[in-house]
Amino acid sequence: MSKTIVLTGLALVQFRKVIRNVDDEECAEMAEDVDRQELQIDESDLGDIESIHEIQMEQWAK
Repeated sequence: MSKTIVLTGLALVQFRKVIRNVDDEECAEMAEDVDRQELQIDESDLGDIESIHEIQMEQWAK
């Protein structure tokens, strides 16, 4: 009988985002606001997985 496996977890990934033509005021605001920095990162900025911190496996019979 075949089964379906689902792996779910939390991983540490590298990322790099280049934002061009940012004025001084916006630079200063972003430097002070980590939440704003985090909002700039999207899936296309993600690089390699450095490590996996948590992982769970589920399996279901077909």
